[in-house]
Formats: sequence, C-alpha cells, structure tokens
Amino acid sequence: MYAQYWTQQHYNVENGLPDNYTFAIEKFQDELYIATDGGLTTFDGVDFKIHHRKEVRYPVCLVNKNDSILYISSWLDGIIAKQKQEFTNVYAERVNRALQYQDKVLFYNVYQRNAFLTFNKEYVVDTLVSENYTNRNRRIAIDIDAIYIAEGQTIKTYDWNGNQQTPFPYQPTAPVEAIRSINSLLFFGDQHGNLTWISKKNPEQKQSYHFKNSYTIQHIEPYKKQQIIVQFKHRAEYSSLCIVTFSDDFSKIVNTECILTIKYGISDIFVDDNIIYVASYGNGIYKLFPSLFKSYQKNDYQIPVPKFCYENDAGNMVFATENVSYTLQEDNTFTPQKNKFRLNTIFEFQNERYFSSHEGLYNSKLEEISGCRANNFLYAAEKDTIFYSKYWLSRFHRGEREDLFCIQYNRKAKKINTGIFTNNTIHIGTQAGIRKFSKSGADTWAEEIDTVLQQTFAQRVVRKLLKHKNQIIITTPYEAFTYKENAVSTLQFTDKNIYINDTFVDSDDRIYIASNKGLWILTDDFTYHFNTKNGTNSDNIYSFYQDSKGIVWITTGNGIMEFNPQRLQVMEAPKIDIHQTTIKDDQVHIQFKNSTQYFAEDVLFEYNINNSEWRKRNLQQLHMSNLKPGTYSVSFRGKHLNSNWSAPVTTTFTIAPKWYQLTVIKIFIFIVIVLLLLGFLWFRLRVIKRRNAILSNEIDRRIFLEHKVEHLREEVARDFHDEIGNKIASVIGLSNNLKHSEKITSPKVDKITSLSKEIYHTAKDFVWSLNPKNNNIESLCKYLRDYGENFFDLFDEIDFLYQEIDIFPIDISYTKSRNIILAYKEILANIIKHSQATKVTFKAYLYENTFTIQIQDNGIGIEAAISDNGNGLKNIQKRMEMIDAEMSIEKSDGVCYTFVLDVEEELIKYIES
Repeated sequence: MYAQYWTQQHYNVENGLPDNYTFAIEKFQDELYIATDGGLTTFDGVDFKIHHRKEVRYPVCLVNKNDSILYISSWLDGIIAKQKQEFTNVYAERVNRALQYQDKVLFYNVYQRNAFLTFNKEYVVDTLVSENYTNRNRRIAIDIDAIYIAEGQTIKTYDWNGNQQTPFPYQPTAPVEAIRSINSLLFFGDQHGNLTWISKKNPEQKQSYHFKNSYTIQHIEPYKKQQIIVQFKHRAEYSSLCIVTFSDDFSKIVNTECILTIKYGISDIFVDDNIIYVASYGNGIYKLFPSLFKSYQKNDYQIPVPKFCYENDAGNMVFATENVSYTLQEDNTFTPQKNKFRLNTIFEFQNERYFSSHEGLYNSKLEEISGCRANNFLYAAEKDTIFYSKYWLSRFHRGEREDLFCIQYNRKAKKINTGIFTNNTIHIGTQAGIRKFSKSGADTWAEEIDTVLQQTFAQRVVRKLLKHKNQIIITTPYEAFTYKENAVSTLQFTDKNIYINDTFVDSDDRIYIASNKGLWILTDDFTYHFNTKNGTNSDNIYSFYQDSKGIVWITTGNGIMEFNPQRLQVMEAPKIDIHQTTIKDDQVHIQFKNSTQYFAEDVLFEYNINNSEWRKRNLQQLHMSNLKPGTYSVSFRGKHLNSNWSAPVTTTFTIAPKWYQLTVIKIFIFIVIVLLLLGFLWFRLRVIKRRNAILSNEIDRRIFLEHKVEHLREEVARDFHDEIGNKIASVIGLSNNLKHSEKITSPKVDKITSLSKEIYHTAKDFVWSLNPKNNNIESLCKYLRDYGENFFDLFDEIDFLYQEIDIFPIDISYTKSRNIILAYKEILANIIKHSQATKVTFKAYLYENTFTIQIQDNGIGIEAAISDNGNGLKNIQKRMEMIDAEMSIEKSDGVCYTFVLDVEEELIKYIES
C-alpha cells in the first residue's frame, strides 16, 4: 500500500525489551529475532521473550540461511548456528557484522575490517579475503558475483573465490561512508550528503544527488522496487531515515521523505515487506510502517496530550490544555501560547466558535459575552437560547434566564454530560440516564417521560448523544446504541470488552468510536478497526475533531493523529484492463491498467496463472520467462483497502514448442539416457563383483593366517614348556642337590640356584602368556592370584587376600594381558620395597562395560617411591596408557592402586559367542 503517512512505534525496556542496546534484527521461521545486550530476543508485535541465555551470550549479528539455520554472531562465542533447538559453534573468533545477498554471506569485524569470512563448500566459516592491515574506514558491499571494498579513492573488487579482480572504475571525491549493491546498480554515500549510483554493467552511467542537509550518509538499504532507505548521521549523535524514490529508469530522484529522526545511533535496519524495523544504540527498536494516519507523538513534538482542539481563523489547528494552546504550523512544528483564561470547554454552534471557562463564556475573538458557564448550545432562535453546563439545563428567553433542569434543586439528579436538540425535542445525557424535554404550544419547555429511554438507561452513565441521519447515537462507557422511532437498538461493531471515551459523526455520516482498544469507523457498508497494529500511535483514543478541509484530528494517549476520511470513500472495486501482451519465444510480458478515479496508488493487485492460487503484485505489469509449451491463461484483479476484489480479467496465449521439446525428440533422448544408465550400471556391477571377490579372498587368507599363528603359538608354548622348562627345573634340582649333598656353601652355587629359579618363573610366565587359551580375564585373574600368593609366601609378615566378583572368560588381547601382568608385578615390588605393609588385598571385578583391578595395602604410602625418581610409577602409567586403561592412586589407610579397562567390545563378542 502506498500510504499517505508513516506510523512510528517505539519499544524499549519499558515495553519488555531486555536491554535498550540492540544490534541486529532478523526474521527466522516467521519469528522476529532481535540481538540485544540482554540476550537473544523474539518479538511477536506485543511481547518480548528472551531465548537461549546460556547458549548465546551478547549476540551482535543475525543471518537467516534459507530459513533453516539462524547464524548468531556472539561477542563472546564467535558464530553460533541454531538449527531447531541445537546450537553449534562454527567459528570461534569475534565478528559483529554480516552482509547478505541472496545466498551469499560475508562476515567481518567492524573494528578491524581486515579479514572477511564466508561459508566454504562444506558450509564451514572460512577466511575468504584478508587485508594486510586494519582499517576501520573500509566500507564493504556484496552481490551475487562480487565483493566490493571501498578504501580511499579505490573500489577493490574480489570474486567469491577470494581472487582480486580489476578495481571498480569509480573514484569518489570524498571518503565513502556507505556502499550498497542493489540489483544492477552500485550506490555510494559520503560524509557530505552526496548519493551516487552507478550501473555495474556500464559504469559510465553515473547519477548523483545532493541532500539539502549535508549529513553523513551512513547506510543504504533497499526498500521497494523504485525506493531505497538512506540512513543519515547528524551532529550531536542524531540519526535519521529517509525514503528515496527514483524514476522508473533510475535516472533521477523524484521524492525524498524523512520517516524517522532519533537522538541515538542506528545499528541495523531490517525490512519485512512494508514494515521497517530499526535497531538503535541505547533506545531500543523502532517499527515503521505505512499508515492512513499521520502521527504527532507527544515525546517527539514536546507537547502534552491536548484536552481540546479547534481550527483557528487562519486555517491552523490548535490543540489546547486548560492553560496552554499549541498551534500547528505548516512546517509541522507547534507554537505554544498561554491561554488568557482557564478553559473549561470549546464548542461550535451555528458556525461560530465559543470558549467556556469557569468564570464565563467567550466568542471566537475571546470577548466575554456572558458571565455564566456553558458547555454547549442546544437551541437558538430570536431572543431564545437553550444551553447546558455540568449542573443545569437553562434557557435565555426575552432577557431572562430560566433553569429547565438543575441538579442543585434535586439531590437525586446527576450532572449533565451531553445534550442534543432534534425534532423540537431536547435530550440530555446524565450520570444516571437520559432526560427528555419538549416544547409546548405555550412557548414553554417541560420534561417529558420517555419510558423506553428511562427503562433502558436508568442509572446508567450516558456519555454522548449525537445525531446520525434520522436517528440518535447514544453512548455509554461500555456500549453504543441507536434510538429511532421510540426503539433502542445496540450498535454492533465489536465483540471486545472496551471502554468508550468518545463518539463522533463526520460530515459524511461516518460514525467514529474512540476506546481504550483503538478506534472504530462505521459506514453503511464497512466497519473499520484501527489500533497500534495497523497505524495508530496509541490504543487509547480520546476524542475527534473535523476541520474545514474534511480532515479528522484524533487525540490519543500518545499525542495527536491526522486522518483523511476520503481514503475510505472508495467503495467500489477498481476496474482492471489488459493493456498489452507481448510474446517472444518462451517469454511473455503483460501490461494491465487500473482505471479508478480516487487513490489509484492505493490499489492492491493480484494475479494467477491457470487458475492457481492468487499472488500479490505491486507493479502493473508481469513478465514470465522459461515457459513450457502449452496454453496459458493469466488473470488479474484489484481492490482498494476497503473494497471487494474486482472481477478478474483474463488473457490467454499459447507457447509453441521448440524442436527439442517435441514428444518424439523427448522419447529418443529418454531412451538414450536409459541405455547409458543401464550400461553404466552394468559396468559398475562388474567392478563391484570383481572387488568383492578380491576382498573375500583376502579375508579368507587372513583368517587362515590367524588360525595358523594361533596353532603355532600353542605348539611353541607346549614345546617350550616341555623342553626348556623341564631342563631348567633339572638345573635347579641339581644345584640344590649339589649344595646339600656335598655340603658346599659356595656363593656361586647359590647364585646358580637363584638365577635358575628366576629363569624358570620367567619362562613359565612367558609360556603362560604365549598360550592363546590364557588371553581372557578369568585366566588373567587366576594368574595374578597365583603370582601374588607365591610372591607373598616369601614374606611371613605380609598377609595376601584375594577377591574376585562376576569374572567371566572374556577374551582380551595379548598386549593388554601382558601389560597388566607387568604393572601388577611392579606394584608388588614397590609394596615390598617402600610400604612396610602387613596386609595386601587384591580385588578384581566386572561392572557393566569395565574390568577393574584394585590392589590395596596398609603401609605408610608412596612417598618413598616418589623420592626414588618415580620411575616405577611412570612405567606403570605408560603401560596403562598403551592399553587405553585408566589408572588412579589413592592414599587412604595405605595406598590403593586402581586399573579400569573398557571391555565393551570384548563383552559384546563374548555375549554373541
């Protein structure tokens, strides 16, 4: 909708925003996300909600990737990818700015601007362009083909592979502060208010425009097809946004319109259809959208909420409180002036304006005409006037005053709120119902009983009485009614629970209702509801006034609004005509016309192809390309904001097939493709079969070799035991016999005996470990038990206890078994050397997927072992690391050595076997 005005809505911490410092706004999966200093926040148009406090800390930048992944740049955590409810850190360094053009994204740090990042082929963030030094004055833009970096008087160009290209042929005369690629044009803005746009295909086509206020152009954002948004940075930290409209060929600027000025820096601009969201440094966010209402917000214009309004003799609107009046000038500024007296009300009667104070009544020239207070005139004839105030209904007749109704004389009566004169009858609305007065033939007025009004509104507050055509509109604080021919009917316009502040009927008999939930406009054919979601600056609407030009001025809780009701007068649907249809090969260009007299720019258009769903269309033309052969029908329709859709107009055309689109050619190509695929599949199957045969043979060969090695180990163990073991045992026996029989006490004989025993035990251990039948946990535990018992039998002062729990013959590798045995022996040796223990406990057990061995002594500890260079413990630690086992040493009532080995794979094989 091309709107007459713009509505501005401001949200900060007082509205629920977690922090006033906002950095980025993005729409993701139909939710509006805001990066604030207080966390990642979503906004549904009313409420704010903080998300993912732990996962996202200090977000500063947002990128929506195809509505499937939201990339969040965090000042503490780098770039985080949010997909569904999962968060993945894809880049660890700080970046706080991202440029996006279709599916292209470029990240960088605005405080350095020397490394520019994007997604590589694996969708990992990687450096694309790297500059040699930091320069915060670099300005960057991207499009589908290139990256543009403005630095000094040079515009560097890179492709999306990071290769530097020929510089863009443009030398700016002043430092570039903003650069943006939009369609086929490249826009530049400098610090002197100069906007330049250049054709990327033909750089000689260059246009420039100088804004009257030479502010710095800080950012350029695309808006509609012929429009852009330009952000200015003023002095004293002021910022503003301007909508710039171009001609159809972009040869010139045809209109500029300032839509926002704030005393804060702007951090981001996000466009969602017609709505513009603005993030600011320190003042929350702003929502701007086209509206039927022009807003004068009280904070922006430094005016209070007025109590009265009127049009002065010069045609300017005046908005007044009881003590001060504010005159709206042509430059949209307000001139304040102190009132000469305290205003009670302002009303108009028979084209004259009157001012009422607590002391008297004044005319439009502020001349006192009466010393009594009056809220409004109801009836006036020659030497006969009826008026009312809060406390009485009075008549001036032939120079004398007569009180027709006065609450001072009747304590049960309530004060008067409103009154109306119609059909020689006066109705007044009070705090306790409606009273009716009629004129008799004797030129007197008397109260008349109306049972319908009395029964309906007894003890009810009547706030407003208005004439509407041939009926009376009656308003209470919660409902509105019509009164016609002694019948009261409810005026149906909403099912909401509302509080009505005012009602009004304009010069074209439209009914306006002001409430705490927006305003309603009722016509014969339509009911309109406006609130902050579609244009008003506040949901609290207080009063209405229509000036001589037909403009309705609305007083709200946030200031004043200007509304042109003629925009609602277009009731009939617009007429749509097909202007021209051009067909060339597989492309069609259709132009259609909108034949409407009023507000042609506000017409909404839709089209469909071959009776498909209706689609929106902003321009009065449609271009279609790459059409398949066949017959097409394209329909167009239009509507005003408040009308029905027009009857569709349809154009039909036929696209002839090209030679390669003929059915015979398609069948031939299909057969060729099928044959090629079959040939390829046959070839691949042969290759796979050959490869599978080779793999099967290799597997069989390896299995054979493994069995052969296993049999060889058994045979070697058996032969070694039979041959070497027996002979070593013989040597031990002979040396013992020699020593006892000959009573020889030679140290050499003792040495022979000792070494022979050591060789015997070592050979026995080797034979045990070599036998593959012993490579399981059960055999290992038996071996460790036997070794411990034999080892500590040599020391009478040490008791050895053994305990095993849930031990099964689960196979483990020779390497694991061997390293555990050697570590075990090293620990027993350390106990003998250093611990001075009297008790050693060995415990082995299986629990879930782990095999645990614990060796506990009651000695003095491991300090002695540590003082001995710690080689023993280091060797034990290395052996455990070799077999991926965990080792821990705890000192509690001695020393406890614990080995924990993960046997999940071995346990699965054991269960399956």
